[in-house]
Amino acid sequence: MVAGNPCNVGHGCGPGLACHYPTGTCLEAPVSCGGSSDGICLPDGRRAECLGECDDPTFLHDPCTDGSECYLGGCFQNSPTDLGPDCIDCWRVLLYGTPTWEPVGAVIVPGPVDTTNVNGFYAWEAMLFDPLHTFETSILQLAPGTPHLGPYDGENASVAAAFGLTPRQTYLPSEFANPSGTVLLVTLVPTAIAPTGSSADSASGPIIVPPPIFPPNIVNAGGGLVRFGQAHSIWGSGYVSPDTLHDGVSHLTLVFGANQDTAISAGTPVEGDYEYRLQLTAGGTAFEWLINAKFVVSP
Repeated sequence: MVAGNPCNVGHGCGPGLACHYPTGTCLEAPVSCGGSSDGICLPDGRRAECLGECDDPTFLHDPCTDGSECYLGGCFQNSPTDLGPDCIDCWRVLLYGTPTWEPVGAVIVPGPVDTTNVNGFYAWEAMLFDPLHTFETSILQLAPGTPHLGPYDGENASVAAAFGLTPRQTYLPSEFANPSGTVLLVTLVPTAIAPTGSSADSASGPIIVPPPIFPPNIVNAGGGLVRFGQAHSIWGSGYVSPDTLHDGVSHLTLVFGANQDTAISAGTPVEGDYEYRLQLTAGGTAFEWLINAKFVVSP
């Protein structure tokens, strides 16, 4: 089918097109779902991709009921909220559960994402957050450093500024290839219902505690870097508690990195819109957040 043709029950729009369900019209969209059907262009211009039932192109009307809304293929009761003032059009949405921690303070900065030198990336991470945090090589993540009190939602922006980095969301192709790339920094902080206890930063205060399971991951990060509807690999996955000497941690910094060598196949044009799209699941699957952070690679 071609753009402008009707799409309805029984057939979709074909590669490179999306079905706009309120009108039943095929629209041009740089998304492919790997089959005969493509995503749905949402009424506000966002594009739902093939991640769940509500983006089935056979729907001509909004399939989400009971007041829920369709975001990136899923029906959610909760609306997205900003992921921080230093990441434009970046958002988070609670998928389910009652969270005891939440993601805040996202920034995207340039960094040494070099697939031939991962140890160099870890060394840069350690320098970036010194002295507030140290880099613990045994768990390959940031750990408490010099005690410091919150609020922590602006810590990533402050750390970047002190290191001479300005958060930005536009990069040259040369900045998105070895030995460089983009780095997403996100901080987890306790919510209002979080437990209280000791941490490296305070004798008593709201804390994030590891779950009583094995492995004791505070958060498992799924997903990756999305480009034209296709998911690609990034650096960063599960995070345990970096402090076993206290009841928990006052905050936890997540670090993700990507460039064209981690994200796209050789020979594919690097220019385009990218999204870090990650599911942050609490250990024990008590609750889950979806976060989305955007950047552009352009000449």
